Amino acid sequence: MEAVRSLAPQAVTAAEAATSPGFVAGAKACLAWLAWQDERPGGVVTLTNEAAELWSIGNALTTQYRWIGLWPLVATHLEASKVAEAVAAGRQMIEPSQERLPDELESRLESACSAWERDQPEVARDKLAEALQMAHDLHYF
Repeated sequence: MEAVRSLAPQAVTAAEAATSPGFVAGAKACLAWLAWQDERPGGVVTLTNEAAELWSIGNALTTQYRWIGLWPLVATHLEASKVAEAVAAGRQMIEPSQERLPDELESRLESACSAWERDQPEVARDKLAEALQMAHDLHYF
């Protein structure tokens, strides 16, 4: 974590110098992860939103890695009992434009989204919590 903390500002500066919105977005997503580790939920939301805005103007190569900032966002929303927002962030990770997650992880996210659509917020919350634990175990964050 200290390596990310010390290198993140350099990564943002380098990405900005390359004038690549997608790479700046990736750096901000890493900062969102760091904000989550530092228990700064406001920072997670702000940085993930900034990354999303940059990804919207980036190229397809960089937009497929939105999960970097979305996992901390899912965790932050779940910790705040904002299940709808957590489901919305989780749903973004299973969009066709995204890098495929392992089947079992993708299945958990799909189950959470389906439970939300069936008006089962507790099941959605539990499935997202399972997905977070699995993502952690698989070293996604």
